[in-house]
Amino acid sequence: MIKKVINNTIALHLVFWILSYGILLNILSIDESFFTIDYIFTGMFVFSLAVPVYVNRFLLIPLLLYKSKYFVYSTAFIALIFLGALFNELLFNNIVDFIFPNYYIISSYEYEELLLVFLVFLVSTTLLKLSKERLNQLEMKSQLARLKEEKMRIELKSLKDHINPHFLFNNLNTVYSLIEKDSKKAEEAIIQLSDILRFMIYQVKQDHVKITEEVKLIENYLNLQRNRIDGDVKIIFDYDIQVDTFIAPLLMMPLVENCFKHGITTQNKNPRIEIRLFSDERKIHFSALNSLNKSKPNDKRTGGSGLKNIKERLEYIYPQKHDFVYTLNENTFHAKIIIDNEL
Repeated sequence: MIKKVINNTIALHLVFWILSYGILLNILSIDESFFTIDYIFTGMFVFSLAVPVYVNRFLLIPLLLYKSKYFVYSTAFIALIFLGALFNELLFNNIVDFIFPNYYIISSYEYEELLLVFLVFLVSTTLLKLSKERLNQLEMKSQLARLKEEKMRIELKSLKDHINPHFLFNNLNTVYSLIEKDSKKAEEAIIQLSDILRFMIYQVKQDHVKITEEVKLIENYLNLQRNRIDGDVKIIFDYDIQVDTFIAPLLMMPLVENCFKHGITTQNKNPRIEIRLFSDERKIHFSALNSLNKSKPNDKRTGGSGLKNIKERLEYIYPQKHDFVYTLNENTFHAKIIIDNEL
C-alpha cells in the first residue's frame, strides 16, 4: 500500500499537503479548539506555500538543477523563498478580505518568520522529489539487473540444452561403435561422457567453478571428439594452470564446440584445432583456433549468435574486467578471451 502511494505522484502530493495542512492547522490556530477562521487561514497559508513549491518543482528543478546550472538554481531558489514570503503577505493583507469579506483575516507573522517557513517547505519538498527520483532510478537499475540476470540464466540454460542433446546422441553412437572395435576405449569414452554430463547437470548450476574442472571438461570433450572423428585431424590442447582460480561455467566450451562445428568438414583438408589455456595470479588467457574450409564464405563460419552470447555473458559476469576478440581470415578462425583473475 505504501509503495503504491509512493509510485502514485498525485496520491503522494495529496498525502503531503493533507499532512502539512493538519500540522499547520495546529500551529496557526488561535485556540486549542478549531474555528472556521482557523480552517480558512490555514487553507490560504497552505495555498501560498504550494505556489513556490510547484514553481520550484516544475520550473527550477528541471530547467536549472537537472541541467547542472547549480549557481543559477541556488540564486533562483533563494529568490523564490523571498518572493514566496512576499506573496504570503500580499495574500493575507490585500486579497483574503475580498475573498472572505465576513472574516477579518490578517497575517500575524513577521517577514523573517515567513522566510523560515518557506525555506523549510521548499527544502523539504526538493529533497523529497530528489529522493523519490533516486529511488525510482535505483528500482529501475534493480529491474534491469534482474532482467539481465534472467537473460543470462536463460542463455546458459539454452547453451546446456544445445550441447547436451547434440553432444549426447553423437557420442552414444561413437561409444556403440567402439564397443565392438575396442572395448577399453569404449569404457574410457563412457567415463568421459558421464563426467561431462555430471558437470552439465550439477556444476553448471553454480555461478563459478574451479578452472581445473573446466579443463577436465574440455579434455573429456576433446577425447570424445577424437574417437568420433575419422581422418587425420590435428587437435592440440595446451594448458598451464599456475593458479586454480574460479571461472563462470561453460564460458569457453562454446568456442571449443565452434572449432569442431566449423573446422572439421569433409571439404577442409588437413584440419587443425588448437585450444590453449593459461591462468596465473593476474589473468586467465584462453584461445581457440580452427582451420577453415576455403570454399565457404567467411561470414558463415564465425559462430554468429554464439559469439554474441559469449560477449554478453562476459560483459555481465566480468564488466570492465575482460577482453574478447576474434579474427577471421582465409584459413583460420581465432578467438581469445582474457579475464582479470578474481582471487
